[in-house]
Amino acid sequence: MAVDAEQATRVVEVVVGDGSEAGHERNFLRSVHDSRLDLAHLGKRPPRSPHLRWGPLDAGLCWGMPPAGEVRFELRPATAADRDRLYALHRAAMRDVVDRTWGWDEPWQHAHFNARFDPAAFSLIVAGGREVGALCVQERAGELYVAAVEVAPEEQGRGLGTAVLRDVIARAATIGAAVTLQVLKANVRAQRLYERLGFYATGEVDVHVRMRHDAGAAPTHP
Repeated sequence: MAVDAEQATRVVEVVVGDGSEAGHERNFLRSVHDSRLDLAHLGKRPPRSPHLRWGPLDAGLCWGMPPAGEVRFELRPATAADRDRLYALHRAAMRDVVDRTWGWDEPWQHAHFNARFDPAAFSLIVAGGREVGALCVQERAGELYVAAVEVAPEEQGRGLGTAVLRDVIARAATIGAAVTLQVLKANVRAQRLYERLGFYATGEVDVHVRMRHDAGAAPTHP
């Protein structure tokens, strides 16, 4: 998903069981913030790239690299009508880890989600004809930032989160970009997944670990 310079992007970091979690502040949705790409150093808007267009025509193919367990998926751009579904996915995937880390405040979470919701930043993960997760990738200078990956609890453990992340890594490689993300220190399972995929820690912020997959580094297989 490419992000235009003038487009405010909703940056969220989450847990998916077999995927990622993170956030910048006290609560999951407190980690949500509107940001704009700093393109001053480019002097112009970045060119459109077909490699960053996550959509049903090419998603799930992993650019020739088979997903774990032959998991097949598509990514459908989200619309305003998907708000409730995306919040339900967020709550189902995130509630346990947020509750263990900070405590879950349902009224605050719901209100803040609605106030900050930006459908342009998300794609829905579709598998078996059902919407089972969400992905948000933000294009930054020289990298793709995995801002959100959520998989419904009943779909976790099948390798879907792994397949989605491998797809992001493969697409990043086609444009020479690194892949970055953040994960809660408490989410050891997610950290181990990232390490298997070739990510390594680059630092810590508050209760989070920053991780990076270098441009062109081959994704590993568990």
